[in-house]
Amino acid sequence: MISIFVLALYSLISLILFHNFYYKRRKLPPGPTPLPLVGNLWSFMRNPPGDTLHLEWQKKYGPIYTMWFGESPIVCISEYSKIIETFLKDGETYAGRFNFVEFDKIANIRRSGVGFTQGDLWKEQRRFALHVLRDFGVGKNLMQERVITELETLCAKVDKDIENGIKEHDIASHIDIGIGSIINTLLFGYRFYGEKEAEFHKLKNYATDFFHEFGQMSAIMIQNHPYLRKLPFFDKQYNKMVDVSKGFSKFFGGQLEEHKQDFDEDEEATDFVGAFLKEKARRDKLGDSHDFNINQLRGMCFDLWVAGQETTSTTLAWGIAHLIHNLDVQEKLHEELDRVIGCGRWITVADRPQLPYTCAVINEVQRMANLVPHNMMHSTTRDVTVDGYFFPKGTAITHQVSAVLYDDQVFKEASKFDPTRFLDDKGQIVKCDELVPFGVGKRQCLGESLARMELFLFTANIFNHYRITPGDKMPSMERAMWFGESPVVCISEYSTIRETFQKDGDTYAGRWNFVEMDKILKFRSASGVVITDGDLWKDQRRFTLHVFRDFGLGKNSMQERVMTEVETLCEKVDKDIENWVKEQNLASRALRSYRIRKLNFKGQTIFSPLYANRSGFALHDNSDEARHPRVFSDFFEEHIEAHKQDFDEDEQATDFVGAFLKEKARRDKLGDSHDFTLV
Repeated sequence: MISIFVLALYSLISLILFHNFYYKRRKLPPGPTPLPLVGNLWSFMRNPPGDTLHLEWQKKYGPIYTMWFGESPIVCISEYSKIIETFLKDGETYAGRFNFVEFDKIANIRRSGVGFTQGDLWKEQRRFALHVLRDFGVGKNLMQERVITELETLCAKVDKDIENGIKEHDIASHIDIGIGSIINTLLFGYRFYGEKEAEFHKLKNYATDFFHEFGQMSAIMIQNHPYLRKLPFFDKQYNKMVDVSKGFSKFFGGQLEEHKQDFDEDEEATDFVGAFLKEKARRDKLGDSHDFNINQLRGMCFDLWVAGQETTSTTLAWGIAHLIHNLDVQEKLHEELDRVIGCGRWITVADRPQLPYTCAVINEVQRMANLVPHNMMHSTTRDVTVDGYFFPKGTAITHQVSAVLYDDQVFKEASKFDPTRFLDDKGQIVKCDELVPFGVGKRQCLGESLARMELFLFTANIFNHYRITPGDKMPSMERAMWFGESPVVCISEYSTIRETFQKDGDTYAGRWNFVEMDKILKFRSASGVVITDGDLWKDQRRFTLHVFRDFGLGKNSMQERVMTEVETLCEKVDKDIENWVKEQNLASRALRSYRIRKLNFKGQTIFSPLYANRSGFALHDNSDEARHPRVFSDFFEEHIEAHKQDFDEDEQATDFVGAFLKEKARRDKLGDSHDFTLV
């Protein structure tokens, strides 16, 4: 009897090992050997945040290799030429979004928006978002005015703190609020000013808690292996994820309900929610089926707020840290700003051509920061063959940009912070195709123009006002991460990235997600633009870009907004200098080791970049003081609800939520089915 049991056990173990180490990998590109249950997670835990692993794997396995998240393989394309060949030239093929099925069940907020959707939903929503963003001034002077307004407020706060004798100053927090106000104005039509500041901090804590819970190793394992949630220890983590998601849902619901109550489809939308509701109303009247529903709107708010706030503010924080560690670079930056701009005025986007070194510094900061080193997972929308490897429809695939940004063959001495790599012999900026911080192909970041404006205006104006030098301790450059356990194909060579994600962008435009996360994030089910794909994603992205353009993104109006924030920031520091002795100490939560002009910043730096978690677009601030039991949901629900209460579809939308509500109302009138919904 014992011998039979031993034989059966031996056979079972042999089958498991055969399946794990050979059978499941036989038709995939080579890659690091996955462990049962956890896949290659162990490698990333040993080498956080793991971006250097992609360089090692590229050299060992070639430009196309496979990594594993649990039992799910993910193909990585890491050579730039192949990325262009696939994700750009054949973009539709790679435009899908890969999700874990269990993630979708937990995080019902997923499958909405533009980030985690795909197909027609993604296309429609992305198109709508781009349209709304353009309408609201993204890329225009109107958006610049908003940015400048936030900069003015920021500086005024710092000045007041100094006048009141406050010795420690949280610079990172002020930058967070400024960037947050810009995106919040687009979404909900108001800034985080005065009493509203507390609301921002609440929302920031929501995000931190959300990303923390979904970034735990136990959370990733639950999303890969749903049965684990019924076991001790895992059940507690599962409940935390569910609670976080419910809170998120409640917050967004409140925001949308306010907009719905005020909504008038005959009025011009003033924000994104209003524009969305207006489009929903229009389509409802037509009577056709559409995706402009409240659930989709909640997802859009999540995608746009997180992508618009966290990434930009964190990049700016990294920029300050790098310039503290490289004072020679900062001196050259000051020299250019003093020579070209001088003092007495705010720098605008129009000054960018005359500030090549400043632009080079920003490029190098983005390259070194590499905020999302593992990238969000795409999926193939059709069967495709790349370099002899056959990938069936639905294959999880990603362009591994980290391997490009940190490749010594692409960027000489890639580990060194050197802005001159982006300048020619005459000191003029040169285009570098391999610098792709906003992604490649159909799923390229829809807020890229706004982010570029904010990075330029904040960086240029802050350093035109202040000289930032080390205090007693240098800011920490330590990197940390959370990662999942499902297999992901990584494309890390720039040429391959262009070949796939740019030249064949549609093929790689899908979105890959943990299904279990969708179960937890109930308000993310088929909503937003980050985790959606297909027609929903395209429609919502198009709408969002349209709204942002209307609201000044890419125009002088948006530049003025950025300028306002720069002015506010600098006014605060100016007052600090006027009312405080030259060597008074100021400490920042994220950057506590530098000095503004003669003001010395002392204290231990607690600084961690934001990284993507395979549970979705999960960005995380790793500082202990940033972790609070909060969730996003309540905030967004509250503001959307407020917009609904004041919404008038006949009025002009003044922010993204208003624009969304306006579009929802328009589509509702059409009577066709649409994704501009609130539930």
